[in-house]
Amino acid sequence: MVVALFLYAMAITLTNTGYRTDLLLVKGSPFTRVQTFKRNGAIQDLTGYTFAGQVRTTSGSLVASFVCSVVNAPQGLFMWSLPAISVGLLALGQEYPWSLEFTTGGATYELYRGVVTAVEEITQP
Repeated sequence: MVVALFLYAMAITLTNTGYRTDLLLVKGSPFTRVQTFKRNGAIQDLTGYTFAGQVRTTSGSLVASFVCSVVNAPQGLFMWSLPAISVGLLALGQEYPWSLEFTTGGATYELYRGVVTAVEEITQP
């Protein structure tokens, strides 16, 4: 007996990595995001949470670390940024892997991952 199973019109990807997010940053300009952390659509209290992120070369060398902080724990607000000097270290057009993680209750989870690429500023003063 031969049994065949066919699945149509549905691609399934299972992952334990963070959301794929690529960053395109103007070389030498600061990058800052303040955002609300939600789980299943509900604001997550960030009391006891810490965040950390890094940009690395494709060979794994550290290029820059994100500055991360919880801005308002009960409201789920956190900030992550790269200062202008850190963005200035990125070579124009080169892709660097990066990720942002959070730690709570002794466990660490990846929130975002992707590549960061520096571009030139177009409009000049």
